[in-house]
Amino acid sequence: MSYWLDQNEGTIDMLVALDGGLGPVQYGALGIYWSSMKFSGQGSHTLSSRDSPHPAKAAARCILDIYEIPLPPSGAPVSAIYNVGMLSGGHVVNAIPQEVSFTLDLRTVDPILIEDLDSQIVAVCEAAAREEGVEFRREWLSHNEAGGTAEQLADRRAHPLVQTAVDVLQYLGYDFGGRPPAIATGSTDANAAVVRGIPAISVGRSRGGNQHTLSEWADIESARIGTKQIVLLTAALAEVASEI
Repeated sequence: MSYWLDQNEGTIDMLVALDGGLGPVQYGALGIYWSSMKFSGQGSHTLSSRDSPHPAKAAARCILDIYEIPLPPSGAPVSAIYNVGMLSGGHVVNAIPQEVSFTLDLRTVDPILIEDLDSQIVAVCEAAAREEGVEFRREWLSHNEAGGTAEQLADRRAHPLVQTAVDVLQYLGYDFGGRPPAIATGSTDANAAVVRGIPAISVGRSRGGNQHTLSEWADIESARIGTKQIVLLTAALAEVASEI
């Protein structure tokens, strides 16, 4: 989507992505920073490893220190989260590995907060590398900017695109379960438009849960509402476009 928008700048007024679970309507963009944190050294045989620089020790120290970096408290208006998801390194049992790495997933809608947390994480990694006498380098895996908080996106929430999508779901009798009908976040193709200042939303296909696990599930019956939603939203937006 980012590539398409870059290649077709100025050609669209709004964007609707079909992605994720059904309701609420998402009109923001969750910032997502994916990094590979790599620690490297000369390595050595176990017999000569005493007091030698050790990439694994640096990575372990760094991971523990990262999880000491404070996040906004649960229930705060703006939240953030980070996670070490993959660890790798070494080729044999009886040697210090020459390189050890782990991946980090950092997410928040706040563009200032995500940069601040990212800087703290990198600083922690650099300090761990110095402490253990190894080299550190950070490699980007993905760098998706944050769209802004609900307060920062107040004008987007008031946009007819968002309200039309909400009205469609309410007309179809969708139960938001006490949640707001529209939220200033999203991890979809709509993100690329949000951060470019283009009014954009993401609407889902059905109810579901436990994503990215073996117990992931989807409620097929709710897909009926999801399908009707798309048809009605398309008709409503097409009518607006024709009047303009």
